[in-house]
Amino acid sequence: MSYPVKFERQSNLENTNSYPGIKLIQNCDHEEFYKAAVFIENLLRVEFFNKVNDYDSFFWDFRYKSCVLTLHYNVFLGVSIYPANCWNYGLDDEKALEEIYQSLTDVTK
Repeated sequence: MSYPVKFERQSNLENTNSYPGIKLIQNCDHEEFYKAAVFIENLLRVEFFNKVNDYDSFFWDFRYKSCVLTLHYNVFLGVSIYPANCWNYGLDDEKALEEIYQSLTDVTK
């Protein structure tokens, strides 16, 4: 399993704006999400809280530095990380995502 697939701006379907996000895995199942969660948890030394699981989507929040981010899984979209408050994110959120992306890139070389 390779992380990340790509760093991209995620499209916010309820708003015409966009927000930053890291696409980790495309076309995967629940098992791959759980593997990604353990990988992120160990790499970044974070803990997940506010875990919301639905039939085809999971939203697991975690704190990274001063930011609250979401590890998201959707059966159709795969696994990604984005700001928990994607409608009102700040520069700190973008910097945190860039640091996470760099960490993932360094580990998976």
